[in-house]
Amino acid sequence: MNLPVPTRRLALALVAAGCVLFVTPPAIVSSVALALVSGAFAAVLLDWTTIPSASDIAAARRVADRLSLGAENLVVVAVENGSNRTLRGMLRDVPPPEFGCREAESFIRVERREVGTFRYHVKPSARGRYAFGDVHLRLNGRLGLVAGQLRIPAARSVEVYPNVKAVGTYQLLARRGALLEMGIKAMPTSGRGTNFESLRDYQPDDEYRFIDWKATARAGKPITQVHEVERAQNVIIALDAGRMMTPQLEGIAKLDRAINAALMMAYVALASGDNVGLLVFGRRIQRYLAPERGRRQLRAVLEALHTVEAEMSEPDYLHALRYLAAKVRRRSLVVLFTDLFSREASRRMLTALTTLHPRHLALCVTLRDPALENLLRVRPATSTDVYIQAVGEQLLLDREDARRALLSRGALVLDAPAGEFSVSAVNKYLEVKTAGLL
Repeated sequence: MNLPVPTRRLALALVAAGCVLFVTPPAIVSSVALALVSGAFAAVLLDWTTIPSASDIAAARRVADRLSLGAENLVVVAVENGSNRTLRGMLRDVPPPEFGCREAESFIRVERREVGTFRYHVKPSARGRYAFGDVHLRLNGRLGLVAGQLRIPAARSVEVYPNVKAVGTYQLLARRGALLEMGIKAMPTSGRGTNFESLRDYQPDDEYRFIDWKATARAGKPITQVHEVERAQNVIIALDAGRMMTPQLEGIAKLDRAINAALMMAYVALASGDNVGLLVFGRRIQRYLAPERGRRQLRAVLEALHTVEAEMSEPDYLHALRYLAAKVRRRSLVVLFTDLFSREASRRMLTALTTLHPRHLALCVTLRDPALENLLRVRPATSTDVYIQAVGEQLLLDREDARRALLSRGALVLDAPAGEFSVSAVNKYLEVKTAGLL
């Protein structure tokens, strides 16, 4: 333990002593000053002896080896007081500075022979390896005049992965049948698939094309065919890691938001019995995983997404989708996570999509920027504001033109805001499955 540190209480005591000396008669001021100094020194020394020694204190940090990107991750610091004195003071943990955490300091009080805990959360905004520092304690003496500072070695590294916590939440809510709490629509096991399952009475929300006219004639009332939602279909997640995916939306890069959504979609598709594949590309092909089922495939997708690196170049859609078309011959849902900002990039993507149609069904998933839309609602105050709004309006028009062009080519389009991106992407996949579009 380091040398004692004066506390605010000691400073106030010294100020009070100064006031006493100020009103003390000159004849006795030296005697009073000596008494005050001696008393203060004795009090400080006594207070210092009441601080528990470093050998009686232990601290440990509990945090997952894999933290989830963009999620609140719990960190617990446990302090064990092995002394016979109550431990009072401040605890300060040192999370990675890149996390921007301000909750890592708290007052603690731990009774003798007890363990106290301090909890806080960190919210990483980027994937990668980060390091926690040591745990620092500042312990007050019984009188509160001085404090002893203690540094407990606790440095360790953690990895920030795509949002695996969201997957855990989905698992929990799915078991409880409460997926709507997360905003995800439960996929029925029967409905508008392509595999015939049974017949039942017609209901008002049934589509006319599923009415079984022969059964209707026999029964004398409308009868509907019920079809089982198909399993073991192919879902290929194609992730654009090019330049336009590097800007941030609400503190997290578009690419990282797309990675979170891709992981969630992969888990839901695998849980639904589908085969999931992955293609990560920029100017070049970064990673390809052939469509497979099972937990092993989920782990492979997670590890692949964790290592995705953004490229500061335009993505080569044509090369990527030709590569995919050559690798996957079976009809698949190809979910392309990308951006639609420039007309030229949209034109290249539209040209590339012709390599998928009509064998595969394409779903283009893009991130909508609410800040850009809100910018256009504000009345401009300067000529610069007018120019910025004009550029923003043109960007939105380009996105809308690209969306319409994609729809005209037989592709599906989802443009969702950042805060609802993962849930919206999963719901769109479930809609495609339920409607039997594959």
